[in-house]
Amino acid sequence: MLSQDGCRITEVSSQGEVKWEKDFNQLITTVDAGTSHTVVGLLDGSFFVLKDTGDVLYQEREREGILHAVYCVSISANDRFIGIVLGLHPQRSILLERTVTGYRRLSAFELSSDYRRSIEGLVVYPPGVFFFEDPEGIRLIDTNLSQPVLVSLEGKLQRISGPIAEGIVTAWTRTNG
Repeated sequence: MLSQDGCRITEVSSQGEVKWEKDFNQLITTVDAGTSHTVVGLLDGSFFVLKDTGDVLYQEREREGILHAVYCVSISANDRFIGIVLGLHPQRSILLERTVTGYRRLSAFELSSDYRRSIEGLVVYPPGVFFFEDPEGIRLIDTNLSQPVLVSLEGKLQRISGPIAEGIVTAWTRTNG
């Protein structure tokens, strides 16, 4: 749950019991949860990986560009990979992989997009691919790519979901209402 002021996140059990709370000194712009980790992106370009106790496992802060907000975080269901889109001029995508000590950066790319709102994103494992919204459709990155790959779509992307089967994700778009 997100607090009214947008600066605190709380995990609540299905019985309504508070499991943990975490306060931030910045506005939370995006959140995603895996099996036991939660990723939180903030307006100041910081992102945190929280354990299932609410304690910080990993954190990083980007300072490149004129705006630093985090527009998308996505964590794979098994908590192994994290995808992030953040910043402006340049806007960047980052793919992280879990290690025994936290997370390490596998790849980072400058993007031509200039989103200033939350965007759609999804990390799928296997194989460890980050799919995220692009003005022309969907971009994807993984550890084997030298640049993000564009998958063109008609209409405006509404949602990326999946996997519906191994290696298959769906993209929902809207055209002419």
